[in-house]
Amino acid sequence: DINECIENSNNCTSLSETCVNTVGSYYCQCSSGYERIKGVCQDINECVNSSNLCDSVNSVCKNIPGSYNCTCLKGFTNQNNLICSDINECTSYENACDNQTSTCENKVGSYDCNCFSGFYNKNP
Repeated sequence: DINECIENSNNCTSLSETCVNTVGSYYCQCSSGYERIKGVCQDINECVNSSNLCDSVNSVCKNIPGSYNCTCLKGFTNQNNLICSDINECTSYENACDNQTSTCENKVGSYDCNCFSGFYNKNP
């Protein structure tokens, strides 16, 4: 028996299909993240069909061939490729507050500079 999968004598598409050797033949199986539609393995858009595990409040799902990525919104950081956590801009020095004239107040996804008494915000 010839292993058509090793000999490259098969018609499987390398990205979307996996060759499975059988006795005397082979068949093409859709790769993970693909489904067979009308005889062709097509990418599953996990972002559209809700099969993704992205944080739906603080991230955006981006479909990629055979999979997806979760991209955190501004002001959030990716903890484990799925959950986006608030960045505390006040402790991470990612703020524009002048600590001589104001205090930084962390907000979910953002922050505010609160002016000390006698000072005002020139850039509201």
